[in-house]
Amino acid sequence: MYKALNGAIVVLSVIGGTLLTQAPVNAQGFGISLDVGNVAFGYKDGYWDRDHHWHHWRNRDEARYYRNAPGNRYNDYRHDRDGNQGWQEIAFNANDVAFGFQDGYWDRSHRWHQWRNDQEMRYYRNTPGNQYSDYRHDRDGNQGWRDVAFNVNDVAFGFQDGYWDRSHRWDQWRNEQDRRYYRNAPGNQYSDYHHDRDGNQGWRGLSINVSDVAFGYQDGYWDRSHQWHQWRNDQEMRDYRNAQGNRYNDYRHDRDQDQGWRGLSLNVGDVAFGYQDGYWDRSHQWHQWRNDQEMRDYRNAQGNQYNDYRHDRDNDQGWHQ
Repeated sequence: MYKALNGAIVVLSVIGGTLLTQAPVNAQGFGISLDVGNVAFGYKDGYWDRDHHWHHWRNRDEARYYRNAPGNRYNDYRHDRDGNQGWQEIAFNANDVAFGFQDGYWDRSHRWHQWRNDQEMRYYRNTPGNQYSDYRHDRDGNQGWRDVAFNVNDVAFGFQDGYWDRSHRWDQWRNEQDRRYYRNAPGNQYSDYHHDRDGNQGWRGLSINVSDVAFGYQDGYWDRSHQWHQWRNDQEMRDYRNAQGNRYNDYRHDRDQDQGWRGLSLNVGDVAFGYQDGYWDRSHQWHQWRNDQEMRDYRNAQGNQYNDYRHDRDNDQGWHQ
């Protein structure tokens, strides 16, 4: 009797061990198992990893996941359209490029280089913070080399005809290159009209801190203490609307329930996959949006996994295996 029980215990232990061993493998089936950082170049029909191995996408969801990932190298065509089956041998460091053009680029030492191939040009053009101009370099004066005489961070507000620096001094652009350079700079405060169109000659003395605004509208904003404020002027509204990370809605605040104040019950990090009609949480539970505002807030959140269609369009009701 003792031996029989002992044998049963051993068998159960083995089965339990098997279950524990398999659980992490099965858990991978509840989400995307792709390591985005390991993808060198992505295409409609698959991707090259960084060790130069080719993989087909496991399904459409995996392809879509990579295509929407920050910093992706996705090309919206089949990999065999390009030479070398879509493997891209990049011979330069994007940070060494001062100014790029259709036919080549200037490096930071003022040396001219032609692109070795279209892939190299596209690689640079898609690089965040690039200085790419979609025309040939000889269209501009000085063969496209730009002697920029100002520091972008010194510009408070830029306009077609010049800019205010942070010390409230007005400067005209030295040339068209200066203006374009600033207009294309990340985080610019450029307005595509003459500075004298606005009050105070385009100088903006803002009384608000963007991070203090909870929700902005055409007619004003809620601060984070749930106090309502009207914009002092159109310029203040535009500045907030253009600010990075804004929560601006291009309609009056009284269009929504609760006068536009949003008490969200949703934690964005808990959403696995969002759709027009609701979302899957990370525990594989389905939820409908409480209202359109909740859906819009998630759709605009950084790092969202939102798909602009109903969840039942995809296999498995939109849960991405």
